[in-house]
Amino acid sequence: MFDTVIRALENTSLKSLDPGDETLAFWINAYNIAVVHLIAEAYPISSIKDIGTSVQPVWNMNAISIDHKSYTLEEIEREVASFHNPKVRFALFNGSISGPDLRTEAYTKSKLQLQLEDQTKSFLQNETKGCKMDFGTNTLLYSKLFEWFQSDFGSETKIKTFIYPYVPVNLSATTKFIFYDWGLND
Repeated sequence: MFDTVIRALENTSLKSLDPGDETLAFWINAYNIAVVHLIAEAYPISSIKDIGTSVQPVWNMNAISIDHKSYTLEEIEREVASFHNPKVRFALFNGSISGPDLRTEAYTKSKLQLQLEDQTKSFLQNETKGCKMDFGTNTLLYSKLFEWFQSDFGSETKIKTFIYPYVPVNLSATTKFIFYDWGLND
């Protein structure tokens, strides 16, 4: 079955996709499929980072063929980032324990905005990887994703404002990053 999905991606015409939510949903799904494919091909491994090398990390390896062109995970991420929606960061499964969880359904044009909202809420409300407000020390602990993709989220104040609708935070809190566990989320 998975081979059928991989072949379907290879034969997908990117020009046939409607711009906007259909294209964004396609790229998110392609990224997640590519990650699962890479992990399945290399399994057993303890981390997705075990797939690559120091010279060629997994993010820069050819991961999947779409429309008869090879793409790396980094190239697919750039396609997703071009939509300028920070919530997509919580939809991209990177195979790690501390990363966003893989949805049990594909992202679709008709449900994409609700799916992204749900993924964002689920991730941020997970205190072990999303964020946690320690009111005793007035410290907000949050995911390294906010550091790695700061250009998507903005300043520390903007990050707190982004988090606030999902998790009660003190906007004057000091911030620290949660330890990022690259162990395989299998």
